[in-house]
Amino acid sequence: MRAPILLSLSLLAACGGSGTVSFNDDTSKTGTDVTVSDGSGDGTTDGEDPEEIEDWTGSTLIVDSPVSGEVLPYGEDSDFVASVLDASGNETDFDDLVWTTNASDWSETGADFASDGLDIGTQAISVEATLPDGTLLRNTVGGVRVQHPDTGTYVGNLAVDISGEFNDFPITAACIGAAIVEVDLYGETATGDSTCIVSLLGFTVDALHVFDFAVDGDEVYGNVSLDLSFFQLEFEVAGALSDGVVSAQWATDYAGLVDVAGAMELERLTTEVSSGE
Repeated sequence: MRAPILLSLSLLAACGGSGTVSFNDDTSKTGTDVTVSDGSGDGTTDGEDPEEIEDWTGSTLIVDSPVSGEVLPYGEDSDFVASVLDASGNETDFDDLVWTTNASDWSETGADFASDGLDIGTQAISVEATLPDGTLLRNTVGGVRVQHPDTGTYVGNLAVDISGEFNDFPITAACIGAAIVEVDLYGETATGDSTCIVSLLGFTVDALHVFDFAVDGDEVYGNVSLDLSFFQLEFEVAGALSDGVVSAQWATDYAGLVDVAGAMELERLTTEVSSGE
């Protein structure tokens, strides 16, 4: 029987072009195992021993970082970590993971890396893994907010002192009220307002302050507009933004008769803003 088998295999090899033929001459077996390849693969067939194929049944994909609702700093590196677990919950070394977001064309690959490429906004970040057996795993974390580290809503007190003289009559007044300012998602502007009550020259009026600041690093500058009904003033502001606190000071005089000086210090109450995406 051996001679006919060898003859057949020789003919098959001659007709197969670049193909290869191998056989197992293990006489302890009742038959001869033959694997035929056309030269384009790895020399295996769909009939490979199932015991040699790694079992991925029951695998899961988990995302460790970021987590849903997390705030990531815009323009700074953040950690992205995910892993494929086997059916017993043990971490595998599979790291061919693809990361995307619904907010931009950002994409990264890997199981553990740092990236500063996410754009501003609230988004859902997805991770996909195509396992060696063809199984597709996906996990998504939602509500991830990307914004400047200083973004948020700041609240605190504003204090204004008014002093001067009118027809040799001394004028003094004070105004203390609550103030609120929002630093935008890019950390470039701070806007808000405050209202307090001023008793001046026998009149009681609302003093409306409107803040329009620019933010450059830890410096704050811009304008405060004061509306006292019967006259309006605008002040140039110098201030700072550091460690979650906005501080600002301003001073001017009105027609050489009244000096007005103001100051405020606001602490960040929340990282959210009303204009959040």
